[in-house]
Amino acid sequence: MLNNLEFNIFDNNKESYIIGDLLNMPYFFANYNNNPHCNIIMYNLFKKTAAQYPNNILGIYDKLRTDENESIPNVNKIIDSIDNYTKHNVDVDKNLKNLLNMCKDKTNLFVHLRSGDKGIADNEFINKINEISINYKKIIILTGIHQNSDRSCYFPSIDESIKMTKISLQKLKIDESKLIIDLSEPDIHLCVMRNANNLMLHIGGFSILGALSFKGDNLYLTKLFFPIANNDNKVFKYINNYKIL
Repeated sequence: MLNNLEFNIFDNNKESYIIGDLLNMPYFFANYNNNPHCNIIMYNLFKKTAAQYPNNILGIYDKLRTDENESIPNVNKIIDSIDNYTKHNVDVDKNLKNLLNMCKDKTNLFVHLRSGDKGIADNEFINKINEISINYKKIIILTGIHQNSDRSCYFPSIDESIKMTKISLQKLKIDESKLIIDLSEPDIHLCVMRNANNLMLHIGGFSILGALSFKGDNLYLTKLFFPIANNDNKVFKYINNYKIL
């Protein structure tokens, strides 16, 4: 299976689509400012990147901000942006439509796996996936690689990130007949995390976006989830139906 994976670098030739940082998710675990962003450099990067992706979730979010002084993140506008993107793409993107149909099946578990620029996923998280997988008929892993733009001086190269992601996936002990690895672009994964009945989240700002928007039945977190790992509870007033594994 891994030999046939094709990693599509969604944000080539543009600013990195680091939507977790651009929507200031560290506010929920690292005590970042939000007036309106953590600092002027990140606010300007948010505006520049949103302009490059006007029809994506980030661009839609920016258009919903009628007041440039409004704090980022605004959880309601994150949800509205994801729903807006879903509404306008579900009938034209076959992959999105197929994934959303899979979301309706309560025997499916979707898992966000952060690897690549964060290195090889630790055994603790992989073991949690392996353990919980026995409760579900299909396990759909949501993962991918983005380019790092000017951040490349302290982040691994794309080739290194792909290699580490594959090593992480190789550690899964799940029968291939029930395992699906989805490498769709980040907006599609956010739509899936919003609509999944069962979702397991990993680390990073992208997982926090998934938690904030989740409306399903079972949200699984581990102590690696950044707000838990950093003992910051701001995010938990926004999320429901979660269980810490």
